[in-house]
Amino acid sequence: MIFINPIEILELEGYSVGEIDSLLIKKAKRKLFADIELSDDNTLNYKGIPLTKTDCESAIEKLEKSDNIVLCKYLAIDNQTLNKCLVNGDLTFFTNYQHQNIYDQSYFVEFISPYFAPHFDKALVNSFRNKYVVTTRKILGTQNLITNSDKHTAFKSTSLEIADKIKAIEEITRKIKNNETSWTQGSISGLLFHVRKWAPIEILNLLPKYFQSQLNKTADALNLLQIAIWEKLYNPFTCKQILDILFSLKIESVSKQTFEKNYEIVIKAFEKNHIDKLIALLNSYENKPKNISNAKELLYKAKTYLFNIKSISDKNDNIYVSLSTRVASVAQGFIIEEVNHTQSSNSNFNNLFGNLSLSEVLKNAWEATQLIGSLEMQNDFIINSYNPNKERLQNICNNHSVATPNHNHSKIPQYNFTIIDGIITHTDKDSKPLPISSPFIKSELRYIGLNLTVETFGNHSINFDLKYIQPDGTVKKGTSSPEKFSFSERKVIDASTRVINLSGWGNADKSTYIIGTHHIEVWIDNCMIYRKSFEVDITQEEKSEIAKREAEKRERERIEADKRKEQAKIDEEKRKEQAKIVAEKVKEKKVRVWSLWIMGIFIGLAIIFAFWGLNGLKTLGIILGVLFVLLLWILGSSKK
Repeated sequence: MIFINPIEILELEGYSVGEIDSLLIKKAKRKLFADIELSDDNTLNYKGIPLTKTDCESAIEKLEKSDNIVLCKYLAIDNQTLNKCLVNGDLTFFTNYQHQNIYDQSYFVEFISPYFAPHFDKALVNSFRNKYVVTTRKILGTQNLITNSDKHTAFKSTSLEIADKIKAIEEITRKIKNNETSWTQGSISGLLFHVRKWAPIEILNLLPKYFQSQLNKTADALNLLQIAIWEKLYNPFTCKQILDILFSLKIESVSKQTFEKNYEIVIKAFEKNHIDKLIALLNSYENKPKNISNAKELLYKAKTYLFNIKSISDKNDNIYVSLSTRVASVAQGFIIEEVNHTQSSNSNFNNLFGNLSLSEVLKNAWEATQLIGSLEMQNDFIINSYNPNKERLQNICNNHSVATPNHNHSKIPQYNFTIIDGIITHTDKDSKPLPISSPFIKSELRYIGLNLTVETFGNHSINFDLKYIQPDGTVKKGTSSPEKFSFSERKVIDASTRVINLSGWGNADKSTYIIGTHHIEVWIDNCMIYRKSFEVDITQEEKSEIAKREAEKRERERIEADKRKEQAKIDEEKRKEQAKIVAEKVKEKKVRVWSLWIMGIFIGLAIIFAFWGLNGLKTLGIILGVLFVLLLWILGSSKK
């Protein structure tokens, strides 16, 4: 039904309601019809709509009622936005809707409803198809302008759209039950993407009571779908997700109790899946070396599973506490084993190195023991095992002057979501994805983040604290970093949340990551709930270049060493030559000294014999004198 405002086609906007009488209308009508007859196609172009004389005649008949004159004048002058909407469905009215008092008047609603309802229907179904939540909410805010008799017209297209979606759910259910689908136990979780399209929760829940029966039918269809998946493919994860969608619907169904029982069954199976994973983790440590490092590793990994189990389980569920105690027991055994072994080794080698080694072990043992204390444990284990061993370890630490600070590890918190997996992300400053590799190439790294794949059971606003731990054990920090963490980030999650995107850490222009194994720890309420590692390395070309430089350096060092060796050899030869010269000089000096002594003796004897001796001795004295002169000549020659 097309709305034509007679006030506009008669061009009576400039007249007051009191001036618009039958004579004025007739006069304006004659002019209108004359204009139509003079037109090329015998029509009037009204807001892009060609009107015949018959169309105009039908519209003008509305003015036979005085109340209609008031309403048409109001639309033409005072509410042109609504007027346009009634004519051609202009969406401006819906997006800019503001309530007016006249909308509360039944006569006004009855007047516009037949024209408004078709445009409302078209706008609503378009918004519904595109999942425009805000727009849908605004459109539904105008349904007070529709009478009960026109509700079917206003909601017809959206109702058909929902019916088609229900049929799609029923069809895939039929195929799964009849083994006519390619979905498998491993791949069926991919169906959730389609289920969320068939049952768009957020927008379905906006719909009025008119759609309640269809919401109930949607819930029934979803329940039958998860039953088919349970029976044919047995995938509790997917069943739970479908039931989460079901319970997110605002349903009023007598089958709600049945849905709740099915959910309880699925949750137990889902919980068992996490329990099985934790038990498998514990079993994998049976043959590992019993040391503190493996104890810490077990505790870090187990905490994720324990967090998941606690989130799923009832608060009074003993299974969670029992499993947590088992983890504590295994970790404690590993710690005790290494402490005892180290003590035994150091008792045989009571030296400085041994004492330092023991101190380091005790320090790590105390830290790991306090980490165990963050687990919820059975009272018997605490009283008979954990506390006594903790006290014993503290005494040993005190005896070896090892500090025992309180590390204040918080208990695992209770949140209604579980962590399925964590995926390392690599982006630029604009969050555009960059290549992922294992290991990451150091020079190519920019921002490293973490996406947590989760299952949620409710709405939460959660503060996530992130630690980026470098290979040397230090935590990456910035000027605005919290005291113990790299950064914090608050996230709002609801039942539809599947991935929690945690921001990355890095630099837009260069890599801030060193070579080695890095860890990202996710903390909530001072408790670590997830840990993911990644490797950073350099390219093979860079390694080759470094190896080349190292080889060149070693060659240079070898050459320098050879040069030093050769120089040392030369220096040694010079030293020996100098020593030889010195030795000869010393020898010459000794000869001269002895010669002087001999000459002295000769002179003495010559004098004695020459002057006081007998004639024979005089001759001997003369001979000695001649020998003395000869000796002086020889010494003089040798000196030269």
